[in-house]
Amino acid sequence: MWNWLGITNDPKIPEEGETKGESSESTESQENLTTENGDTTQPQGAEKKMVDVAANLSSYLYTFADKATKTATKLKESVDQRLEQTIVGDFSRENEKFIHERDQRRVGDAVPPWVGFHEEAVMKSQILALSADERNFLRDPPSGVDFQFNLEHMMPVALAVLKDDEELERMRFTVVPKRKKKDRFWRNYFTECH
Repeated sequence: MWNWLGITNDPKIPEEGETKGESSESTESQENLTTENGDTTQPQGAEKKMVDVAANLSSYLYTFADKATKTATKLKESVDQRLEQTIVGDFSRENEKFIHERDQRRVGDAVPPWVGFHEEAVMKSQILALSADERNFLRDPPSGVDFQFNLEHMMPVALAVLKDDEELERMRFTVVPKRKKKDRFWRNYFTECH
């Protein structure tokens, strides 16, 4: 058994086939292993060899894990490089370009909700008047109102309105997030605009 750990032919450790009665050396070594209080210990040489074997084993395992990690990293880099050269890489680059262009366009193209209507000046004054009453932001719309709201799509419009409406900026500062969350604040506002 000790051979696979690197310990060979130690006279104090019996071989696999031996029993206590077969060798006088093993009997003597058994007697030498008993201490004064009756505990049995291993001989110093065997302990040192076991510590060395354990150290070698841990060193081997560390080296193995290190090489496996390096190999996995190289494999991942190789796959990433090959993937960049395929249609999937082209798709990823085009997708990133599209998202960047969409974000750029969204901020630049947004206009306040009163732009483009027949009576633009009247509509602008009515929408700006909404910012004066705090209830327009705190009350949720009635259940029968059919208005679909998406904060992500309406945020550029909200930023455009904030440029023209100082009262809305002040109201947003006092209401959000102390009394209403940002999405509920804007949903209530755009429902009133609608």
